[in-house]
Amino acid sequence: MKKLLAAVLFSPLMALAQTYPSPTFSSLTLQNPLTVANGGTGSSSSTGSGALVLSSGPSIANLTITGSLTATGLVSTSALAAQAANTVLANVTGSAASPTAFAMPNCNSSSSALNFTGGTGWTCGTVASAGANSNITSLSGLTTAIPTNAGGLGANNGSASGVPVFSSGAATVTATTGTGSPVLANSPAITGTPTLPTAAVGTNTTQAATTAFVAKRVCADIMDYGGDNTGVSNNDTAYTNAIAAAPNTSTAICVYFPPGFYAFGSQDTYTYAASYVSVSIQGAGAGVTTLSWPANGGLKFVLKDGTDSIHLNGFSMVGGTVGTGTAITLNTAATALASAALSTIENIDIRGANGYFGTQYFNHGIDINSVSNVNINNVNAVGPGTPAGVGLNLNGTSSVLGIVYNISNSTFDQWNDGINYGPYIQGVQVTNSNFTNNNAGIFVPASESGINQLSVSNSQFNNVQYNILANSALPDVIITGNLFLVDNSSSGVNLQASSYFNITGNAFQPNSGSPSNVFGVVVNGWAVGAGIITGNMFYNLTTGIALQSTSKNVNVQSNVYNSCSANTSNSGTGNVIGGGSP
Repeated sequence: MKKLLAAVLFSPLMALAQTYPSPTFSSLTLQNPLTVANGGTGSSSSTGSGALVLSSGPSIANLTITGSLTATGLVSTSALAAQAANTVLANVTGSAASPTAFAMPNCNSSSSALNFTGGTGWTCGTVASAGANSNITSLSGLTTAIPTNAGGLGANNGSASGVPVFSSGAATVTATTGTGSPVLANSPAITGTPTLPTAAVGTNTTQAATTAFVAKRVCADIMDYGGDNTGVSNNDTAYTNAIAAAPNTSTAICVYFPPGFYAFGSQDTYTYAASYVSVSIQGAGAGVTTLSWPANGGLKFVLKDGTDSIHLNGFSMVGGTVGTGTAITLNTAATALASAALSTIENIDIRGANGYFGTQYFNHGIDINSVSNVNINNVNAVGPGTPAGVGLNLNGTSSVLGIVYNISNSTFDQWNDGINYGPYIQGVQVTNSNFTNNNAGIFVPASESGINQLSVSNSQFNNVQYNILANSALPDVIITGNLFLVDNSSSGVNLQASSYFNITGNAFQPNSGSPSNVFGVVVNGWAVGAGIITGNMFYNLTTGIALQSTSKNVNVQSNVYNSCSANTSNSGTGNVIGGGSP
């Protein structure tokens, strides 16, 4: 019975051992690799088509993917192979390529800058050599503000040149679209040496200026060459350095004194080395710029010849001793008369250091020796409390005459002589000026040679002894339209050696309420020619016009006399009083 049952059970198995075709799977999910014990190889592989899901993170060696790979997750940086310290993955070549490990340079100092160069990579330099923030000349296309940077824009921005480094404080930079200038807000502090465009000379705008703009100033500022405007330090060396400064040339020299008080040790002399040289010394205005010589040195200029010139303008000159030195001296090294370039002395105040009419004063305010064609305008030259010295001293020589001096809008006070008309001087014209409290306003010494031409108009005279006194024959004198206030025992115009003169349209009156021995015009002596005195007004004088014994050929007519003790007196030869010309 048992055998029969076994046969019965085995029969179906025999039946089931028939051969069947191999199956085809269109989609296979392999949960785990098939082990060797179960007939597998222990690895995952697949041929044919379909989707393969690996669930337990197999380790795949030497995987080659010929198509695209889609990953449902991301590869974390920790899964990458370890790299050397301070290394980045980058393509630093000049074309497309796979990234490689690139060792970063060690830039850890305060002056370091990290530079990137295409095709080379990163290098480490300094802020100076790297040109921190250099080469940025415009901000184009910015629509937002560069945010506030409390630490300053110290890092290198590519090849950015020309942007200043802000060392402290906050700076907000804004720009609109297109090309334009950035606006820096919050008053940033700029250090280093920023560069900017150079403005043209004479620019008067709010644009930023550079040191190149300063270098193009017309005049050298003495403060840039060691000058001191506090009155403490000596400025002799600074003055010399400023004359030799960069803004000057061999033929055009200009020095500027800003407001302040400048002390000097001794007379400062500039000697011209060539012809056609012009020197200009300028200040900010009389009383605003003050040049001081405790030893009364002053400024001296020695011109090579008549083609050179000097221009002084806008400062005060003070002397600290009693009656020494000359504030301004003009000399020439020429040995013969030559054509003269124009020189000017304008807006100058000359006095003692202890105030106007004090005990300190220059012996001479201005000395001009054989330098021709000088305009003196708006000069205030003041002597000591008791008149002494000379305000303006003019001298020439027989070989180098002094010719053409125009003196206008000026004041000469408290001198022995306001103007001394020395030898070989010709062509002096005085207009709109004042002569007060001098012993003589305009004085011509005796025995002078080579003198000629004096014109005085629209000026006022109020002097101690003489207003105009000529002790030498001075041809071609014209005195017109002036006011003469005459002290006792004095005269308005006194010609001791007459020669071709015209005194017309002036007013003469006493300076005292009790006039004594007061004369309007005195003529004594004759050299050549004739003179005329007409159209003048004489009031309350001892004698209006006195023609003394050596006078000759003087025509007196059409004058007005009021309250004079004697209108005229005539002791000369060939003189005519009234009645027209002879």
